[in-house]
This record gives sequence, structure tokens and C-alpha cells, in this order.
Amino acid sequence: MSYRFISCCVVALMLSLSSVGVGFASEDGQIMGFIVDSAGRPVPNVTVKVVGGEKELTAMSDRKGEFVLRDLSPDVPLSVLWDEGKASSGKVEGVRVPPGGTLFVMTGYLSGEVGETLSFRIPSNPTTGYSWAIADRGNPSVAVPVGNLMESRDEAKDPRGNVGAGGNELWLFRCVGPGNSSVGLSYVRPWETDVQPSRVAVAILSVR
Repeated sequence: MSYRFISCCVVALMLSLSSVGVGFASEDGQIMGFIVDSAGRPVPNVTVKVVGGEKELTAMSDRKGEFVLRDLSPDVPLSVLWDEGKASSGKVEGVRVPPGGTLFVMTGYLSGEVGETLSFRIPSNPTTGYSWAIADRGNPSVAVPVGNLMESRDEAKDPRGNVGAGGNELWLFRCVGPGNSSVGLSYVRPWETDVQPSRVAVAILSVR
């Protein structure tokens, strides 16, 4: 059986978004995000909603695929929803924002047919001790993770022509049945079991 790999290139948000200055009146946190399609192109006009804590907030991705949700309750489990109610909707639960800090969320929309393998490319620098780990496997009747690998620096050019200091992790998902699934990943150090991630990635998978 042949495999078709669809690459989802995600820009390192620390570079593209961390320059945005935001002042906090309290210890509330924020989410900064970037959304791309299966070809690595920014996806505008996606409604992103956060529920949980004391507030329910909504933002929409701009023409660069970027969005910001501010004044979020820190250190409480939150649910993040993309285009709620639509066929291409996605959802992850249990994310937390740091007090007075920022949680970076990278989102990729991937689509394919049953039997295909889809790939999700995420910036990573293993020299820091950090790596991506699955936090939410989504719906296993739609797609299942089948492995991940580290790309070399020369292969790690992002859609804007920059090269990541470490490279990219390439996560592979096998399409097993029609439907939608959202797979969540966290950027963590394996030995820091009590530390909340400052970056998460979400693959929103649509299988025909």
C-alpha cells in the first residue's frame, strides 16, 4: 500500500509572536497561536474559543493565521475549540496557561483518505532537553500516531524561509477511518513531571 505524506509546516511561535508586548493587570495568562493547513499555508478566519475558568473568550485567526486570547484564568484546566460546530472543528481539553505568562499553541489542519499517512511538522530543539510528547491521542477510530522523527537542520526550513536552531519533529498519523480527530502534543522535558508545558501543538485531522 502506498503512502502519501502531507507536510504541515508550523512556524516557531517564539520567533513570530513573542515580540508582541502585552501588559497584565493581574496574574492572568494568555494563549498565542498560529494555524496552518496541510500545505503549511496560514489559515485565516478560524474561530478559536476557550472555555473554563472564570471566562469564556473567543478570537479569530488573522490573515497570517495568528490569534491571541488574553486575560485567561491561570493554572486551571481549559478547553480550546476551533470552529466549533463546523465539519472541520477541533478540540483539546486540560490545557493550562501560566500565571502572567503565555501558552503557545500551534495548530495544523491535516486531511487525507483512509489508508494514508499524514505528517505534522513542529519546531523542536532537542539540545535543550525538550521534545514533543502526545498528551491527547484523539479518536483512535479515525487516526493513530505511528511514529515521529527528527529532521536535520537543512530540512527544517519553515514556510517563511527561516531555519530553526534545532530543527523539526515530524509526527506521523495513520488514517484508519472516516471522521475528525484532534491530537494534542506537549513540549516537555521528560524528567519535569510537575511542570506545565509552555507550548502545545494540535493536529486537527479530517479523514475521508
